[in-house]
Amino acid sequence: MRIGRLFPVSMVLVLLAGLGACDTGQPVGSAVGSYSDVAILTEMPILGPVAHQLKKSLSVNVTYAIKPEPLFNVDIFDWADRRNAQVYKNLIIVGLLKGDDPASKELRRRLGGAVLSDKGHRDLFIAVESNVYSRNQLVYYIAGRERGLMQSSLARNVGILVDRISRENRARILRYLMSDGHEIELENKIQREMHFKWEIPASYRETVFHVGDGEGVVEVAAVRPTRAASVYYLDHADSTMLDDHDALLQLRRSWGERYLNEKLQDAGGFEWSKVDFAGRKLLTLSGFWEAKEKDYGGPFRTFFLYQPEKHRLYGINVLTYAPGMRKHPYIREAMAVAETLRP
Repeated sequence: MRIGRLFPVSMVLVLLAGLGACDTGQPVGSAVGSYSDVAILTEMPILGPVAHQLKKSLSVNVTYAIKPEPLFNVDIFDWADRRNAQVYKNLIIVGLLKGDDPASKELRRRLGGAVLSDKGHRDLFIAVESNVYSRNQLVYYIAGRERGLMQSSLARNVGILVDRISRENRARILRYLMSDGHEIELENKIQREMHFKWEIPASYRETVFHVGDGEGVVEVAAVRPTRAASVYYLDHADSTMLDDHDALLQLRRSWGERYLNEKLQDAGGFEWSKVDFAGRKLLTLSGFWEAKEKDYGGPFRTFFLYQPEKHRLYGINVLTYAPGMRKHPYIREAMAVAETLRP
């Protein structure tokens, strides 16, 4: 399938995807490995420096517990070894707009030569397509006019690519979870009593549901290991609350203790940041929780969202209890569930 326009990064990055099977027939077999796995494929003698810079830029660590964890596991492949790269769930093909090497020719063939003809003087172009060489795969095409310009543009824009790959991974995880069905009865109860929509996979079960005077909270969780998502809301709130981190921390502490049977660990400290959530950057609180009556706990992230038309503040929380395991895959899954919230 031809993707259509190939947009320059400085205009919009990775937002041109017409997703579907490519025009050369259906892929054979499913992509393998983890959603964290990323393969970079190019003609190494020509664009090796770009590939290595891209790998370095994508080698981002996240810290949910004491030990940092890689956001992605990145491997580089020369075009001659392309068969091994083409089974990854995330594949990045790097080429030149007018290059004669096999990787550049493949990029133009996949996109269609006409889309590359009139691009002005931009330095970097990125497109994305699904199910190209394998099923359940996303292929990102990165093209430029000249190697040095590609490197400088990547240095400025790689953060957007990181967010996009992460978001697409969560979307695919959610599709997998939803393939077993929804918790329709719970979804209807949430909409009827809490007045927002939330899609819940059948593998997640209701663990907390409380509607009070001007506030409420619902939590769903899956086990082995535990990963959970919850939505707290406070009515008659003011948007200025988002500017008061101390008040938000106290609010998060309060609803955790009252409704989730947990307390926050002050010894580990807390971190405030802006994190991509369902395509928008939300104010986010990160830290550690522990059960009030038992000796266990783990990392959490709480995203704060204000809905001005209802004067309602949402606290969207994800957490995991996964002793001895990497935390990122389970926080990522809980985020995929949380992002189905529709205020």
